[in-house]
Amino acid sequence: MFPRKKIAGFVFRLVLFYGLLVAPWPGLQQAYSTVYRGACNAIFGSFGSGGVVRFGPSAKGRPGTHAEITVRNVRSPTVATTSHSIRFTGYLPAAEVLALILATPIPWSRRWKALVWGMILVNGFVLLRVWITLLYWFSRDQPWALYHPSPFWSKFIGGLFEFASVSPACSFVVPVLIWILVSLRDSDCPAIIPRPDSQVIP
Repeated sequence: MFPRKKIAGFVFRLVLFYGLLVAPWPGLQQAYSTVYRGACNAIFGSFGSGGVVRFGPSAKGRPGTHAEITVRNVRSPTVATTSHSIRFTGYLPAAEVLALILATPIPWSRRWKALVWGMILVNGFVLLRVWITLLYWFSRDQPWALYHPSPFWSKFIGGLFEFASVSPACSFVVPVLIWILVSLRDSDCPAIIPRPDSQVIP
């Protein structure tokens, strides 16, 4: 079984590091949001064949949002705008991965590598979420649509959007999976499940 002291120590450090990373968000909001919007504009500014995307500052009076996404089709004069939470989509998943890795009792030689790979993977996850959001908007039955999927694929894209970009569960589960992938080895976990080649001694 897991030693209680190790579990308690890990949970304490996790809560501490996560709190320290999340607490200064109001001060970090402008800098992080500027970098986030700049990266998204560079990567997704031209979407598919004819899609134009712009990530701009959030409109005043919309609490909880830190960007306005404007999408349009060059073949249509119609422009669509939607609010976007940079904190929910990008900052919180990154903070969770950082906190999990920093709280894990592994040697620093491994922890630094885990931090590097963790940041690469979590930012890749964030970009994937943004891509799914844009794919959803450009697949809707609207004048700015780039794609006109069948009912099946339209439903599939809608469900993917709800899970990856709207559901809070995805924001917390995927960082945990990334943490496990980059931080843990078999030797770090207690052998509570026998290996296929092990023998159970009565």
